[in-house]
Parts: sequence; structure tokens; C-alpha cells
Amino acid sequence: MADGVEPPDAISKDGTVNLDWQSDYAGYEQLVIRNASGERFAAYPVVEGQSWSLSGLSDGTYHIELSGGNETKTISTLQVDHYSLRSALSLFGAGLLLFGYLIFTLKRGTASHD
Repeated sequence: MADGVEPPDAISKDGTVNLDWQSDYAGYEQLVIRNASGERFAAYPVVEGQSWSLSGLSDGTYHIELSGGNETKTISTLQVDHYSLRSALSLFGAGLLLFGYLIFTLKRGTASHD
């Protein structure tokens, strides 16, 4: 990029990410999640063959690293940008209208058979 900032490897709209096991992860001891300022957000042990599901991440940029001994390897950069409250409430409203229409149709249908 022109400003020297690398784009994220992945973008999450719900604050979750799944990391699948890769054979070259076996030499590391910890999976470390760092926020954009480099502070450690979370750390998990590396267990051979185990994948990770991370959730509960707030908006922002996260660097996912493997560490072991004196070696650190960045495996991914994640950008979390949650859906806006406006779009969530719009979808909720649409669902509520459809549910209301369903109840209305069911009541009208049972009333005509009485």
C-alpha cells in the first residue's frame, strides 16, 4: 500500500476467527494475539493437531503470532469491524414484521376453519 501499512489477511464482521492447524506450527509453544499497539491480548498453548476458534474480539486490528523460545512468527493479521447497530436493528425489524405476518396468517387461517 502507498502509506506503508499492510492490509489485513482476514476481516471479521462478528469478532470471530478460526485458525486451522498447519504442520509447521508444531515447533512453537504459544499462539499469541496482539492488538494494533503490540500489547498481548491473549495467549493459548500450541497442541499438535489442534485448531483454534477465537471469539469476543472488539473492533480493531489484531496480529496473530506463534512463539517458541526466541522465535516469533506472525501467521495472520485480522481486522475486526463489527456490523453497525443500524443494520442489526434493521434486520431485527424485518424479522419482527415477517413474524407478525406469519402469526396473522396462521390466526386468519384457523379462524376460517371454525
